[in-house]
Amino acid sequence: MWLSSKRPSAATRRWERKRPRLHELSLTYPNTQELAELASLAKVTDQSIFSDGVRQIILDAHLENEGLRVSAPEVRKILRSIENGARELRSELQSVDVWGKPSADYAGPFLETALDQVTEEAAELPQYMKLLEALSVAAERARLAVKSQRGPKGARGSPAFNSFIEHLLMEALQHQGEWTNYRSADGTWQGSLLKALVILMPHLPEGFFPKGELGRSIEHVRKQFFDHITKNRESSA
Repeated sequence: MWLSSKRPSAATRRWERKRPRLHELSLTYPNTQELAELASLAKVTDQSIFSDGVRQIILDAHLENEGLRVSAPEVRKILRSIENGARELRSELQSVDVWGKPSADYAGPFLETALDQVTEEAAELPQYMKLLEALSVAAERARLAVKSQRGPKGARGSPAFNSFIEHLLMEALQHQGEWTNYRSADGTWQGSLLKALVILMPHLPEGFFPKGELGRSIEHVRKQFFDHITKNRESSA
């Protein structure tokens, strides 16, 4: 009854509700000098726009890293509670709808009268019952759709780290820049991207970087990233 046939996706609507509360994350971002150094390391043409991109990448890293801490069993437990709660409330409303037991039948009109006073649109109990039934079914489907997620192991690190590196690579490319990452003659990893991560580390979640050689982890993601770009170019040629 209150739903429009043309509306943004559920993910978009949730983001619009979440965005005003982003300040609660208490994030920090590189200062002007650090952003200038990052732009120099990436050899980009437009430092101002690139800096905006870096701030967004930091925010995305925090949001994705937070999402990876989600417990699938706990999510299923919450959804089951909603499912059962909606079903029970629907049953309660049905019991006070017309032709219920005397006391329940008497409670129904009082409830609908009060609803008229607190809602802008006149609504009858069957309409709420229909919404609760839909909510119960949706919660059940959502619960069954939840799967435990396991991040890849080894040099690649966490999915949040992988996405973070990919976003940095893409941001540099979009501004005619380039990050470097290579193994030097003495076997150590060097490059502008490693230097950039030193600057960015204080602004990222604790324990965000994978263990082991950071340069190796970067190179794994970097190789996959450019292999994917090459493959797309060849397929579109």
